[in-house]
Amino acid sequence: MTLDEFVLVSAPNKAGKLFLAELVKRNVPVIALAACDEEARLLRMLGAQQVILLDPSIANPWVIPEWMISYVYLFEQDLATCCRYVSICRAWTGRAIFVITNCDHIKTIYKGLGADYVIHTNSLNVSFLIPHNTH
Repeated sequence: MTLDEFVLVSAPNKAGKLFLAELVKRNVPVIALAACDEEARLLRMLGAQQVILLDPSIANPWVIPEWMISYVYLFEQDLATCCRYVSICRAWTGRAIFVITNCDHIKTIYKGLGADYVIHTNSLNVSFLIPHNTH
């Protein structure tokens, strides 16, 4: 990861928010994905440098970010929104997309949409997913 790249995080749940906070603590540049204005405000308060407002109910939300995206971490709150985010984010980066879920959804759904890794966990601490080349 270079200094001009951002990690993209969708953090609709507690594990995602803790992960975002850990990235900020390590001075990793973070862009957050938010589904509504209220979520965007909260993610900015947690330290996200930028927020992309991407309403999953809009038919064609293809906004191309002006920032270089390295890794993508999508914390699942619901299957439909997470699937949509995977599809959209795959167009933004060739780097790894991680889906973090505590549900038993079929991994092939996310993999078929472009996720590289599907992590099933009930833990709130997934900081082990942060690349070692970040500070």
